[in-house]
Amino acid sequence: MVLVAALLVTAVTAMPVAASPGGEAVRWNERGLTLTEESRHAEAVEAFRRALAAAPDDATIRRNLALARSNLAVKLLAEGDLEHASHNAEEALKLQPGDPIVVLNVAACEDEKGYPARAAALVRRARKVGEDVPQVR
Repeated sequence: MVLVAALLVTAVTAMPVAASPGGEAVRWNERGLTLTEESRHAEAVEAFRRALAAAPDDATIRRNLALARSNLAVKLLAEGDLEHASHNAEEALKLQPGDPIVVLNVAACEDEKGYPARAAALVRRARKVGEDVPQVR
């Protein structure tokens, strides 16, 4: 086993979203941020999904949804729900394929599923794209 530790993302992006201020996307994004701060990860995922539905091209909301899914994956992995953890990690990776923390969380799931070679390849990928991220070193 590669022994990859899943990493909880401590913050999502509170940057302004491209959608119009006060609009539905902004409201759902702000709700997702609040839920993330409260460690209510499944609810945060749903809020960010609604925000992204209202503003499908918004990169900030897309990143927030990816990080919320990654957080949910870590929580589910800790609870022993490997199937749902893996699903959420993979969905996060689809949204943010270049985020090293997201990549590491997929690696942790692959390791837990018994695929150490896949996990090792993902760790190498995370190190390559996240050279400047302390958690990846």
